[in-house]
Amino acid sequence: AVPGVVIAIFSLLIFNYSIEKWFDKKINEAVNNSTEIAKRYLNEHQSSIGKDILLVANDFNRNSSKLKNDLKSFQNYISLQAKVRSLNKIFLINSNGVLKYFQDEKSKNEFTKPDAYILSAAKSGKPIIISSAYTNKTYVLVKLNNFEDLFIYVVQNVDPKIVNYLKKTGEV
Repeated sequence: AVPGVVIAIFSLLIFNYSIEKWFDKKINEAVNNSTEIAKRYLNEHQSSIGKDILLVANDFNRNSSKLKNDLKSFQNYISLQAKVRSLNKIFLINSNGVLKYFQDEKSKNEFTKPDAYILSAAKSGKPIIISSAYTNKTYVLVKLNNFEDLFIYVVQNVDPKIVNYLKKTGEV
């Protein structure tokens, strides 16, 4: 009876260890793949909004002579760009972060001044893109070349489920 019990215990341990390792590997693989997909989603989101803001900046720069003279059409143009590009909020600010033009009254009340280091970095003319896991938003800032001391500042929502998943896995 002793050899039978020893073999049974030994078989149970090997079987249990093998199954555990196999499932552990599969679960780790699934979590890693999901994390990678979430990271790629955020990178694609940043890339997409970066392209959109460059298109918006190009449109503003191209129409600068018309927009500088008519505040009402400037306001309408901001709203139109937000709708066409599916952007949540578009602000136009100066190099000190002071709000100059905005999409609508609701967005004006939701304006938060960007940090000084972001404003400083945007003076180079390249878009500055920052995503925040705490606010579930991506912030983009780019200088308008055909306007004196004016920047486009876009705030775009990020899917909170994706960000929460990355928080749970410790990737953010």
